[in-house]
Amino acid sequence: MKTFATILAALTLTAAAHASKDCNVRDFGAKGDGTTLDSPAINRAIAACDTVHIPAGTYRSGSILLKSNLTLILEANATILGSKDLHDYVSIEPPNHHSLALVGGANLHHVTIEGPGAFDGVSLTDPNGEEHIRGPLGIFLLRAEDITLRNLNVRNSGNWNVVFRHATRITIDGLIVHGGYDGINADDFTHSTITNSKFFVGDDALAGRYWEDVTVSHSELNSPTNGIRMAGHNVLIQDSLISGPAEVAAGASGRHVQEAAFQILANGDGHANLYAKPGPADNMTLSHVKIVNCYTPIYLAQGPGVPYNDHSAGMGKFTLSDVDVELAGNTPMYVAGTADQHVGELVLHNVHIHAAGGLTQQDAHENGTAVFSIMPFSTLYLRYLDKLTIDGLDVRFAQPDLRPAIFADHVGTLSLTASYIARPAGAEPLLEGIALDHLTLGGKPIDHAAADIAAIDLPTGPVYASRPTSFTVTAHAQIPGTDTRIVTIHGTAGSQVFDRDVVLDPRQQEQQAHILFPDNRFSEPPDLPFHFGSITRDLQVLPLGNSTPPPASLKVFTNTNGTVEAQPDGIHIRSKSDGMHLYRKDEYTAAYQPQSLPENATITVRLENPEIHTGWGGRAGIMVRRSIADPAKSSGYLILAASPAGTAMDWDAAGHGMIDQHTPYDGSTIWPLYLRLDRAGIHFTGYTSRDGKSWTKLAEADVPSASGPLDAGFFTFNSTALFTTFTITH
Repeated sequence: MKTFATILAALTLTAAAHASKDCNVRDFGAKGDGTTLDSPAINRAIAACDTVHIPAGTYRSGSILLKSNLTLILEANATILGSKDLHDYVSIEPPNHHSLALVGGANLHHVTIEGPGAFDGVSLTDPNGEEHIRGPLGIFLLRAEDITLRNLNVRNSGNWNVVFRHATRITIDGLIVHGGYDGINADDFTHSTITNSKFFVGDDALAGRYWEDVTVSHSELNSPTNGIRMAGHNVLIQDSLISGPAEVAAGASGRHVQEAAFQILANGDGHANLYAKPGPADNMTLSHVKIVNCYTPIYLAQGPGVPYNDHSAGMGKFTLSDVDVELAGNTPMYVAGTADQHVGELVLHNVHIHAAGGLTQQDAHENGTAVFSIMPFSTLYLRYLDKLTIDGLDVRFAQPDLRPAIFADHVGTLSLTASYIARPAGAEPLLEGIALDHLTLGGKPIDHAAADIAAIDLPTGPVYASRPTSFTVTAHAQIPGTDTRIVTIHGTAGSQVFDRDVVLDPRQQEQQAHILFPDNRFSEPPDLPFHFGSITRDLQVLPLGNSTPPPASLKVFTNTNGTVEAQPDGIHIRSKSDGMHLYRKDEYTAAYQPQSLPENATITVRLENPEIHTGWGGRAGIMVRRSIADPAKSSGYLILAASPAGTAMDWDAAGHGMIDQHTPYDGSTIWPLYLRLDRAGIHFTGYTSRDGKSWTKLAEADVPSASGPLDAGFFTFNSTALFTTFTITH
């Protein structure tokens, strides 16, 4: 494979014969006709000159290789159009195949790239690239100092658009990025500014680790995943807009709804850094920022189960000041450390949130506390946080939301002043928590009040050991006077201890609170005693026993090293793929009945999410095709499937054996869920239901290649699910 170093050495020898310092690439043989491969001529010009002009035209190009002390000017209507031949690209950081780039260089200093022209990566894919799909990067600068990108357009990159590794004193002004994956992805990135820039991308707008002394201002971040997904020290995001839905669908999932406006991508050990000091993410601030149409605007978490954050260097102080959030989803803020590594401090000053609402605690019973799903709390979920200061928080909902507003688990100091959170009639308590030892409201400490336990609501019928189980405790309290009071709920379930502090509304002297304890695993069969106050209830816990193969009526197929197991409460399917979506890599694990679906029939399944923390990209549901055991080839292919991002229908409209059409992947799922697929010849209609009785139509689709009988079954992709019902009716 050609490398940056070998090509640059050859160009340097060629350039020795040229004395010009300011030149035009056409003088070196570039045609700009959109057909000729012009990158060799452009690279000769760069090697020979200090200032290189690229006039109007379309220049088909492989890798353009930069040098130090260079100004590269793409004039108006000049487009560097990426070659569609991967052999025309070189690795900027060999032997890393993922460092192929349209424009790049290493060990650079004092480089300026100016527009208003554009780099267009033609969305080139690479079967050997990341996720077996991603192609060359847009701009990749490795070990770079004193770099300027000004009034420049970057679009349709095969992977990340602008990439920095070990870079300092970077100035980005007037950069417009459209398409591709991450807008800017930078690690070890210091003393830099990003201003007057716009990102309309298919992955994170700004991403990376170890940003230090960086300011982002007067910019727009439009993303289907995260507006900001990075960690740093002394990072300021100000006077900017972070928005969804995305103009560009997520390259990995096809989604448009933005997951998070600000998500931490925790610093690692930093041992390879050249510029940033190793250490935790700290002193990161959003100031005068507007966030629009984002599912979970703030998601700051670390620890096991958190994507990419299982080896965190820690999380310090985070500040939101003068932040307006419109059209937030079901969980506006999620902040979680671990028992061994707390988040340092969260400051909310003058924060306004308008969220969707319209949910109850019951909606979250089988979702646990998995972010990007249905949380049992409407506004703030906080865990292992040393200090929370709220000075001016205003939260309102489009639909009345009856969930508790705030949950605080081991928050050291919590101060809430000058704040309002809409609490409709019948809403659960304002705040629930565990170990709330230092809580003040309006600058005053809160006194305790006594509570009587009125009921323990357990699942009807037995539960199986190790399955997620939720229960609710109902408490009554009398509030003397008009001061806010806190009551402590204490109880046991077998050997497990449950404690919950509950802040009650001072407007009501007599109150009743329903305290949800979600996502518990019990393993003490057969009869588990619950004791709360004077109330005792028993829950029958059955042993799950050993898994067995599914019944002979079901065939099994997997190309993901997945498993299909018969368990007492249904068929459990687990699968794991290194692909991110079925329309990119047709991998799944399925149980099915061959040729069992005639041209007029209905399939119904009921599925649960038994492991709660299924990845947001996972899918589980109904599958039909001519041969389920022949992926990426068999036609007549359609799925109706759920994920934490909602339920969608996907199908193969072209008849080539791969999914190529789908309904939006935008929403959330309340488990358990029923799915129903009606077939009338090549016409399919998908439905969803909470109870298996009242059905909501999701979508209709024609699959021209789906004639005659089809295989029919249920499956998972990058997910786990428990299927408790599977029927085919004619």
